[in-house]
Amino acid sequence: MLLFTDRAIGLIWDFYLQDQREDTILIILFWMLDTCNLQGKPVRILELDNEILKSKAVRQALKRRRVTVEPSAPRTQDQNGGAERLGGVIKEKARAMRGNLPTMLWREITRAAAYLYNRTPRY
Repeated sequence: MLLFTDRAIGLIWDFYLQDQREDTILIILFWMLDTCNLQGKPVRILELDNEILKSKAVRQALKRRRVTVEPSAPRTQDQNGGAERLGGVIKEKARAMRGNLPTMLWREITRAAAYLYNRTPRY
């Protein structure tokens, strides 16, 4: 699962990957960047953990698109705490919603948890 968070409006987008190959990640990353550009909200800075930045192709593709990458320091989850916590919130919601449903429905349950998170008041 790959989560994008728009800190300005507080919404998240969830994507479910078949694999963790760099071309799969690039397709989703470019789709997200293009969608933001079409909405008039171009992405200039991405805060990423080092997991995605291991790929040289991803780093080069972001550089070509003039997107500044701010990676978190290695082995420090404190700098990436907001994103890590958000992933935990989605997992907790999905676990609570699952009940006795079969495990094969995890994608639909997690998608519903993200949908409910986006529509839950936070203030």
